[in-house]
Formats: sequence, C-alpha cells, structure tokens
Amino acid sequence: MNKEIRKINKFYRKHREFIYYMNRKLVDRDDRYFMRKAETIPVKIKKGHYRNMGFSTPCDVLWARTKAMDLYTKFIEKEYSVLKRQSPHHVSPSIENKPLRWTASKASLTELIYALHEGKVFNYGNVDIQEITSLFEAFFDVRLPHIYRTYAAIKSRKGARARFLEELVFRLSQKMDNEDVV
Repeated sequence: MNKEIRKINKFYRKHREFIYYMNRKLVDRDDRYFMRKAETIPVKIKKGHYRNMGFSTPCDVLWARTKAMDLYTKFIEKEYSVLKRQSPHHVSPSIENKPLRWTASKASLTELIYALHEGKVFNYGNVDIQEITSLFEAFFDVRLPHIYRTYAAIKSRKGARARFLEELVFRLSQKMDNEDVV
C-alpha cells in the first residue's frame, strides 16, 4: 500500500507543473503541449508513452495518465478506508498489541456466524452471511473460504447439529451454577 502511494506521489511531483496548468484551465502553453509533431517535448515523458507523432500530441497521453491516476488514487483511498474499518486494531485499542485469534475449529466459527445472522444481531438483520464472514475473518485473523460448504456439512451432521453453540450454552450455564453455589 505504501509503495503504491509513493508511486502516485512521485508521478504527481514529476508532472506537477503540467497538472497545475491543466487543472487551472490555462491556455498559454497549449501550442507547446498539444501541437502535433512538436519539435520539443515540454515535459518529461517516458519513452514509449508518446507513440504516434501524426496523431498524438506530446501531452495528451500524459493528461490521460493523470486522469487515470486521479481515479486510481480515489480507489486506493476508498479501499484503505474499508480495510482500516475492518482491521481488528481499530475495534479496540486494548487489543492492539494482542490481536484475538480464533483457535476453535472453522466449523465452530461458521456455526456462530450463522447463529448471529439468524438472530439478526447485526444491522437489524440487514446484512448477509458474506459480510459477517468478512468481518470475522478480519477480526479473528482467520480465513473461511468455504463458509457455505461448511454450513452444508454442519446441516448434514447426525444428532446435535449445533454442537459448538450447545457447548457454549452448557459451559456458560455451568459457570453460572458454580457461581451460585459459592
């Protein structure tokens, strides 16, 4: 990510004079920037970016690259903000040095995700399984590439199908019972 940002910044620094000229909608250098068969190229352009002197001008390809770079910059910023929101380090500062890792089975996590989805506990139920899965993957640093297949396997179990959830309920009830005795 930082490498991409450095490349973007380098591009903008290298062509700042031309970008300033174009963004300000100036016209005094158009004869140098946008004349076909110009004898001198007024900006530094990599070899191969200015191909057809009978059709292209010295800076039309550069301007196209600049506009593409603007779009790419917006894309990078958007993706970075999404990753930042999904990062477990931004959930709670107390876990910054000790990220939580899921150490039970992936099938157990799948049970939990489906139970929470069916309980409509996120966004009043207006969220799909894949969104919840992505959040849990980021938060617990685990990959669940086959969540639907794992859920199908859980459904086909004989006997108690929601074993993990039943075990959680049992352990919590047992803890409460033990605390009542003391």
